[in-house]
Amino acid sequence: MKTLTSFVTLLVRFSAWLSPFLPARSAAGKRPAAPVSSIRLDPHRSRQDLSGLARVDFEQASEIATARVEGRIVRGELVVENGSLFYVFRIVRGRDDMRRVIVDPGNGRVLGVERG
Repeated sequence: MKTLTSFVTLLVRFSAWLSPFLPARSAAGKRPAAPVSSIRLDPHRSRQDLSGLARVDFEQASEIATARVEGRIVRGELVVENGSLFYVFRIVRGRDDMRRVIVDPGNGRVLGVERG
């Protein structure tokens, strides 16, 4: 019994030591937290003037996305998700390989690449 208690104590201490090095998870515990853009939106702002907020234009953002993920862009748009403004590009890399590339319209950084 003492061996089991020692093992559990060691396991708890190890997991506490390891936790800062593990990737962050959302409250649901399934996926990492959503990216946050450098351009945050007022929820009352009109959707018609969103492109005027972007410091990186659509053409530049598409070049940034294809520099990160080679392929052919089949869809690209400026979207609002969780109060942040993003360019989202769908890039086909092969027959069954589609990637979703998220680009920050404020600074041109790639915030994420996802399958699907």
